[in-house]
Amino acid sequence: MSLKDKNISLLISGSIAAYKTPELLRLLIKEGANVRAVMSQAAENFVTKLTLQTVTKNKVFTNMFDLTEEIEIGHISLPDNSDVLLVAPATADIIAKAAYGIADDLLSTIILASTKPILFCPAMNTNMWHAQITQENVSRLKNRGYYFVNPSEGELACGWVGQGRMAELHDIIESTNRVVSNEIAEETQKILGNSKVIITAGPTREMIDPIRFISNKSSGKMGYAIASASKQMGAKEVILISGPTSLPDPVSITTKRVESASEMEKLLLSELEIDTSTKNVIVFMASAVSDHKPKNFSNKKLKYNKTENTTLDLVINPDIICNIAKDRTVFKERVGAPLYIVGFAAETGTEEELINFAKKKLIEKNLDLIVANFSDENMGTDSGTVWVISKDGSIKKLGPKPKQELSFDIVNYCLQSLH
Repeated sequence: MSLKDKNISLLISGSIAAYKTPELLRLLIKEGANVRAVMSQAAENFVTKLTLQTVTKNKVFTNMFDLTEEIEIGHISLPDNSDVLLVAPATADIIAKAAYGIADDLLSTIILASTKPILFCPAMNTNMWHAQITQENVSRLKNRGYYFVNPSEGELACGWVGQGRMAELHDIIESTNRVVSNEIAEETQKILGNSKVIITAGPTREMIDPIRFISNKSSGKMGYAIASASKQMGAKEVILISGPTSLPDPVSITTKRVESASEMEKLLLSELEIDTSTKNVIVFMASAVSDHKPKNFSNKKLKYNKTENTTLDLVINPDIICNIAKDRTVFKERVGAPLYIVGFAAETGTEEELINFAKKKLIEKNLDLIVANFSDENMGTDSGTVWVISKDGSIKKLGPKPKQELSFDIVNYCLQSLH
């Protein structure tokens, strides 16, 4: 990985962590990057324009009206001429503006106008970082394809101790490298540029009565991240089939929502029935489908019985992944494109037990690849570790890292294996 000759715009918002940006700029330049700095007016309270101009040898921009002397429209040309935008430090304010598309200053306008990768490095009081609205804004941005380097824990400038310090500079450099290296490789583009990618995500709900159901802890975060990664890496068409989640629909991705396993299977099969001009159809089965459903559904709410226990009869749900994988030849003849299937295995136990279970599932269900993870460590979290296993028995461990970054690694590794 290298930042040599990469164009980076450093967007500095009004946090005391802005005092670290001259050193961050120096390290980026040492890596060979061409860097331009943009400051919010609040950031000028913590670091001077002169300092940043001295380090970068470039003009430093602070407001919309600085750019009127330029021929190009600044808030468009700056991001257009960048390989990546680095928001460091990123305050709760700039994160909120980005999450809701507010563009009332130069920084927020550049973020809204950019079509390039954007990496946020939050820095704020620990209560602000853990506030529900901040975490919702972060999740909203992650699900739209933005990247984050989570803040570290320690003593904060305000005197509090907790998570909120801007990440260490070497971690920011490493994350910037990863974002830049995820630009579409030639081999990846050959596959994804001609591919329809279908992702199933989240849990399913199997209704007992009008208000009660069987489900699981899946949040859908991994499936949504894989959908965003596939789109950003150049997939011709991305379809996300989601069970019930609280996540917003990813930008520029067709999202279809279902509840039960039967509904998910029906919708997935209908997507596979559609004639396609693509050369590949890739399915990531990242959803946590309920294995069973109630044998009988009650149209009325079941009443609480104080005198005797209630028995719930369950029947087996359809094995969706097995049903779509059982006859690849017929699919190719009908649709005119090969079908690749990537399964997911969530288990508890030891690493050896996890891998053995995943290998067995890979063979029994006729999959191309399988992604294994520990359900108790990964479900509902923002980060995780996975093991990607292929038919030849090779195993690749990915993580631990944020799911938004992990999703790129998963898609990239899967594509390399398929290629």
